[in-house]
Amino acid sequence: FEQLRSDVHDRIGTISNPITDRNSGVDKDKAIHHSGKLQDAISGPESESESESGRVTVEVVGSGSEMHAFYGSSVGSVGIPGTEDLFVGSPGTGRTGGPQEGSAMLLLNKGGVKSFRGGAGGGDVDAFPSYERFGHVSGACDFNGDGVLDLVVCSPSFGAGRDLEAARGNYSGRCDLFYGPFEADADSDPTTAVPDMSIYGDREWGHFGHTLTVGDVDGDGMDDLVVSAPYAGSYPDITTNDRGDLSSQGAVYVFLSASFATLANPAKRVNASVAADVVIQEEASFQWLGKSLAIISKDDVVNSPVLLVGAPSYHPVNEQDANSGVGRVYAYTVTSGKVATAWTVTGCAHASRTGHAIAVGSTDGMSYMAISEPTYNATKPLSTTTDTDTSTDTSTGTEVSSLTSMRNGKILRSGRVMVFSTHALVDYIASQTQTTPTCTVDFKMCEMASVLGQEAVQEVVGHEFDGRLGSAITFQSTNLAGQNHLELIIGEPQAGYGAGAVRSVSIPVPGSNQDKPKLKWVLSGRKLFGKNSKGRLGAAISTHNDDIVIGAPFVSNEVGEEVGSVVKVSKKI
Repeated sequence: FEQLRSDVHDRIGTISNPITDRNSGVDKDKAIHHSGKLQDAISGPESESESESGRVTVEVVGSGSEMHAFYGSSVGSVGIPGTEDLFVGSPGTGRTGGPQEGSAMLLLNKGGVKSFRGGAGGGDVDAFPSYERFGHVSGACDFNGDGVLDLVVCSPSFGAGRDLEAARGNYSGRCDLFYGPFEADADSDPTTAVPDMSIYGDREWGHFGHTLTVGDVDGDGMDDLVVSAPYAGSYPDITTNDRGDLSSQGAVYVFLSASFATLANPAKRVNASVAADVVIQEEASFQWLGKSLAIISKDDVVNSPVLLVGAPSYHPVNEQDANSGVGRVYAYTVTSGKVATAWTVTGCAHASRTGHAIAVGSTDGMSYMAISEPTYNATKPLSTTTDTDTSTDTSTGTEVSSLTSMRNGKILRSGRVMVFSTHALVDYIASQTQTTPTCTVDFKMCEMASVLGQEAVQEVVGHEFDGRLGSAITFQSTNLAGQNHLELIIGEPQAGYGAGAVRSVSIPVPGSNQDKPKLKWVLSGRKLFGKNSKGRLGAAISTHNDDIVIGAPFVSNEVGEEVGSVVKVSKKI
């Protein structure tokens, strides 16, 4: 692990997967090739090359060692802020008889690596391990009540290796729980951790474990677990003779902390619908409820926690053709095991996929919510540039690319992220429900600024054809010179013909002397991995301690194998 932290940002990086190469060194024939100095890949007001303070630097964390490993498809932090371990998922890894069974690792803050593997290697002796894609997503919570954080890792494609013709249980999904604490593997060929228990999805083709989030949902001060199956249909379960309803409504399963003792029972195998305290499902077909999840925490303004659930393929009933895939975000409250819809935000633009990603952040006691529309078609006029890569449109805080393609005055699938003041939204809802307490307020994305006020709504628009700005988003709160700042980190994995990009945008907050989003830095996949890269930089993003960790799961090594890579952006504050 110390090797991974070596000073690579001043030279060409050649770092391989620490699981396979921990003691053998780097296989130079299969190393990830980085184009020139890593620092040259980042630009903007806070980049080292353009600022005397040199506050932002780039470092490679690690790379996959197996073709189609998709190393970096998921990244996340586990532990107490400041001493967090780093989770990296490689859902494409496999072995003989088990292609794409998946694997994952914890890069421990204290040093060393802890390994995990899906399929039979994970203890599920009843399943054919192929294509379950273990490591697709993860989260951390104290499930067994011993005061130590445990790890949950999901395999949304579990069941895919069963009878493909009969489709019995295909892609029903599974989440495995591993109880902490975690110690580093003893050698370069570690014994893979066996899960302490597993939660099985019960909806054929549902992809249980596609997305999860951990946080206090019911307001008792304890973290709960929320797991989605966005392609689940409405039929009961795979134990019936019914072949299944493929309506892809989606389903969300809420496991409250008070019931975690049930999850920790000796049986070690539980059915998701049986174990969940709440199962949420909406009537509209093909809306992919649960594609994204986030939680607005309780505070002085928000009286109870709010569970945000994205359904990016939602379309109004009887308007499937005219409004296909406008998308919607549902806001739910959970009280005493009962769920209620508090409000919704519905997209306005055809096929914009509102709610593909959701993020919640706060600073100075103010809470903010970001909702992405990665296939939104931008209509703003573009400035011209002779630069072969990019220039900056400071008015929107986005990068303007020479790769731009217009059609009928629109930049197709350029993407957009909308940021809202959560407190302004809650205050508005309170004013509307005073006379009709049981009503559900349905906001329209295109009307939010007029409803909440211009100062409560911010917009960041992509300017590159098929860039898909907002495919992944997260907030980072920082303090510079005694002043708090809130930055939105946005992934644009299709930018640069698939090389990807990540940009940090400062969001206006009270007292910041800023009235619009402002670009802070941009990390270019083309500059980092080469102009022919299809690495999808920005497909996964997470804060980690004070840094930003970014996945590029399709990056190729020097012999052309797609293995994936993870990089870290650090601030020198």
